[in-house]
Amino acid sequence: MNRKLYLEPLAKKLSIEPSEYKNKTMLTEAIKSKLEAYSNERDPITLINIDQIESEHFVEWEQCGRVFAADARSIKLLLSQGPTINPWAVDFVTSKSCSLERLNSDWSMLNVD
Repeated sequence: MNRKLYLEPLAKKLSIEPSEYKNKTMLTEAIKSKLEAYSNERDPITLINIDQIESEHFVEWEQCGRVFAADARSIKLLLSQGPTINPWAVDFVTSKSCSLERLNSDWSMLNVD
């Protein structure tokens, strides 16, 4: 994998400074570590891997102690359609562990800074 063409732009998108890593292997490990920190692997609308989202549209946020990433255009579309619940909430809560009121307050995308 080419460091200049692929790894460095991806690192910058993930707020990793490529010049801090001596070689391609070290930079690759830093990128893998950052990607593993996200609670999702894909954008909720396009279903593309988050590492393939264009830098200018890449957005990340923390919610309920978890970090998520997506294409900003997808989140805008999702919210314009009406549902405000984080699309990945279903992966972390069940009807037995969370009331609808708590689901709406904790997982509403409108509560994200």
